[in-house]
Amino acid sequence: MSCPPTTSRRHDCRVVLDTKYDIIQIMTRTGRLLDAMKANPKADWTLENVRTVVRAHGLTLRQRGTRHAVITNARGRHLTIPMHKPIKPVCIRRLVELIETAQ
Repeated sequence: MSCPPTTSRRHDCRVVLDTKYDIIQIMTRTGRLLDAMKANPKADWTLENVRTVVRAHGLTLRQRGTRHAVITNARGRHLTIPMHKPIKPVCIRRLVELIETAQ
């Protein structure tokens, strides 16, 4: 099985076989990054990590010369994240919730 056509490099995805349910899943690098954010929101997440996940899931990120980024999903829900280093865990949890409600 190969990677979906949206991935540009061969090593950007990994095939996961779930033998319990006989399901084959293709996890992209951004999918693994989102899973890591769910599992450990207290990690040292950066704005670049947030941008990668936001772009991959079809959300918009707006940051025009301010210290805050506004992320909006297709339903119009938005999240404002202050761009301090590291990004606070509560902001990462809310980002994951926003992505999950958009799907």
